[in-house]
Amino acid sequence: MLFISASIIVGILTSLLFIYIVLQIRNRVGDLDRYLAILGIAIAALLILWLSLTTHKYIEVGITLFLSCGTYLILRKHILLYGISSQDQQQNGSIYVLCNLLFFPLFIYSVIVVIFRPDPYIRPLGYFISTALMVAILAIEILYLSQRKAYAYFILIKISLIALSLICIPQFIFPGLIGSDAWAHQMFTTKTLTDGIIPEGYSYSHLPIMHLLIGATSLMTGLSYKFAAMFSVCFLQIIGLVSVFLLGRFIFNLRVGLLAALLLGTSAEWIPGGIVAAPWTFSMIIVILLIYMIFLAKEKKSITFTFLILVLMVVLILSHTMTALCMAILLLLFWFGFMLYKQVYRAEFDSPVTYYLVTFFTVAMLAWWIYGSKSITTLKEVLQYAFRVDIWSVTQIHTEYMQTVPYYESLLNLLGFLLLFAFSIVGSFYMLSSKFGNRHSFVLTMGGLVLIFIGFFGLAQGLSGIIPHRWWYYSIIVMAIPAAIGVFLICYRFKSNLARLSTLVLLMVTVSFFSVTPSTTNFDNPIYSKNTSARSAFTQSEISAMDTISRVWEGVVGVNTTAEIYYFSFIKGMTTEEIAASLYDKDFTSLRGVAVIINKEVESGYFEVTGGGMKLGYSPREILQKQGFSQLYNSSGGTSVYLKQ
Repeated sequence: MLFISASIIVGILTSLLFIYIVLQIRNRVGDLDRYLAILGIAIAALLILWLSLTTHKYIEVGITLFLSCGTYLILRKHILLYGISSQDQQQNGSIYVLCNLLFFPLFIYSVIVVIFRPDPYIRPLGYFISTALMVAILAIEILYLSQRKAYAYFILIKISLIALSLICIPQFIFPGLIGSDAWAHQMFTTKTLTDGIIPEGYSYSHLPIMHLLIGATSLMTGLSYKFAAMFSVCFLQIIGLVSVFLLGRFIFNLRVGLLAALLLGTSAEWIPGGIVAAPWTFSMIIVILLIYMIFLAKEKKSITFTFLILVLMVVLILSHTMTALCMAILLLLFWFGFMLYKQVYRAEFDSPVTYYLVTFFTVAMLAWWIYGSKSITTLKEVLQYAFRVDIWSVTQIHTEYMQTVPYYESLLNLLGFLLLFAFSIVGSFYMLSSKFGNRHSFVLTMGGLVLIFIGFFGLAQGLSGIIPHRWWYYSIIVMAIPAAIGVFLICYRFKSNLARLSTLVLLMVTVSFFSVTPSTTNFDNPIYSKNTSARSAFTQSEISAMDTISRVWEGVVGVNTTAEIYYFSFIKGMTTEEIAASLYDKDFTSLRGVAVIINKEVESGYFEVTGGGMKLGYSPREILQKQGFSQLYNSSGGTSVYLKQ
């Protein structure tokens, strides 16, 4: 753990020093974006070579970086002449009316096609296609946006409708909670309400803000945990989108803010965070809101406004350790970035991020970690407390299985993220340029790029302790604004309105479709392949079977998936034993006295286990019977229990 934390710190400091050196040796500040793009191409080439020789994986990230930097250099001459803010599209009332006439029928269709779906647990393909078309329609509206704020707010409402559809519909079609951790959060919240006090000895005993919010919603409305979480934590995702919109409008203009919110609300990283009510997604909403409020603080010059910022910082610290660390990193980068901007551009202004603000948040965060870990002896023990609530480690079983999956399937699942990543890199150079950028865009981009570096470096090096995918989620929220600018830059390259409009539609349909259909966001209807898509929710028959098993069996339960472990452990209070290794080795002889559960999903499809997932190429029922196990239970839904005394 200490090595992982040191790697993060070294990576941040190295990045800051590298940027500082590059800026200091420049000859012309006006060509800063060009120098950085050339530097990016060189780094991408080295990255591709390094990945090819070492991990033999994630080479597509290096290729994406290379193409993004090259694209900006190609577009740069046109950008220097026109930019994007000066080329506002002429307002067209007929296009606005036409877009609304198309949007609402499509939205109604997307709901109806789910209501009348032939399979109760699968969203039809038409739902995803109509969603991608709605995204393209909203992008056209944004391109031809009127300067009246009412139009912008109406578009923001429609963006929220699409985001809520992607977040809420999966929760309505499944009877239980979605995801594994959700069952543990339900237990903790229920126990807090039952006991009337925050229970001690749990991972979130000192990080209870999300659970208290869900519990309060449940008490006031009488809703079950699932719907209380949906109408509190999941709906807070809309506040995140609004914050991104406000931040984009503050740094650039209405169009950039709206497109950033649209890209973020339909991104492959954002949607799963909204479906699953988890502290790390809940707390990231506070982060983006804090960034906007801190940037705005110098203009407000209000004691009340400053007080709200400090309160939100405390709430963040009490919500999630890793997200609090992300905020501390961003504050440090913003503080450094504003100072760097002053030196480079010889500008005079009052920085909204001061040394005292960074110190206050960092000290408060570490103090709470020390209190939670009940140790002030070593930094290692404190950091272990900070990261123990989230364990992410890939097993050898998963690694070996993924080697059998065709490469194109993994690439298609990653394509939505890669496209958004590419747009954000293109837009980053524009935000760093002296002609079109500003001090806020400068520091925001620098912070987002470092977060991307942490996530990718951790994944490539196998540093499971930093949970790379969390940092991807953190970075894409910060980089949504550069991504919106990147899309506009590519579209504005064309002088013809028809070519510009066609490019925008093509880009938005492509990126949105590949963002809403990968296995992380579309776990119910795998489109590309069933080899890497696990259904992370139970059917009604599976829940009924598990409830029956818990009533008739009091011993150890042998479970297949991570979700089953959490359900039996936290909801039913039973002792569980994961049988992934036995399933992989086709050897169950060590499970004597354990009630082994086999369901239809595990027998026929890809399923998640601790540290990854796998897909069986055989029937475990036959192997169990051959090894002397007797069938004790078999439900109509395909769940069976085998036991060998």
